[in-house]
Amino acid sequence: MRILTHAVAKVNLMLRIIGKSEYDEYHELQSLFVFLDEIFDVLEFDTDVAFNEVSGHIDGIPDDENSIKLAAQILEDKFHKKVPHVTVEKNLPIGGGIGGGSSDAACFVNTVLDIWQISLEEKLRCIKLFNRLGSDAIVFLHKYILNTNMLFLEGTGLRGTISPILIQELNRCCLLLVKNEISLSTKNVYESFNGPVMDPINKDDCDFLSLKNFHNSLQQTALDIDTNLYYILAAIRRTNPYCHGITGSGSICFGLYESFEQALSAQKILKENDYDYLALSRI
Repeated sequence: MRILTHAVAKVNLMLRIIGKSEYDEYHELQSLFVFLDEIFDVLEFDTDVAFNEVSGHIDGIPDDENSIKLAAQILEDKFHKKVPHVTVEKNLPIGGGIGGGSSDAACFVNTVLDIWQISLEEKLRCIKLFNRLGSDAIVFLHKYILNTNMLFLEGTGLRGTISPILIQELNRCCLLLVKNEISLSTKNVYESFNGPVMDPINKDDCDFLSLKNFHNSLQQTALDIDTNLYYILAAIRRTNPYCHGITGSGSICFGLYESFEQALSAQKILKENDYDYLALSRI
């Protein structure tokens, strides 16, 4: 049997660094994740063939860094079942801050667990087994297992609280993603960050109005590394978004618009600037 699934993109509509974990090298965050069902990689499973390697070519990712292979190993060790073969069609840019590799791995895990008919309760109990996939992958696992399009993170993906959040106004909004040339290393951006550390906010204070004053603690660091991001953000700002900035550690910039029509109009304007990547999705 062949099964097609979508590994979707994420955008951080807020990312506040509030400290550093005393247990590992990860920064403590408060972040609002939204997931874009119309921007995705495609995973095709063949349940009649055993997993060997990801046959879809992923530019720039060495085999020993392929998170799907690590996920398959963890699944086999835990459940002692035959992991099905998968092919990946990469559409999400690598190094863009929208979680392509993490989403692929988490989508792979959740789909395999569905094929094996693992219960929701068992899925939730085994999430932490996949910590080796990284903090973003753990967030994506919550997205796929809980079937939600908004999550609020407090702490780190590995040691923190990840919970659904509902901001009703976002359900009518649309996001435009923009990228040009350079990709940024998440590790490099975090290591280059030198403050300031923010005071934590109450989750209940993360509402639609608060997003108007977008904040990403990593944005200035990313701008210092790649000054071209200034020009991309300026171009987005001229299309009058509700808010705009970089997502995660960059290098993808976004504009949030209050309707699909506004976002489509902005996309048409920005197409004249010859960006490498322009993608549009409702939330």
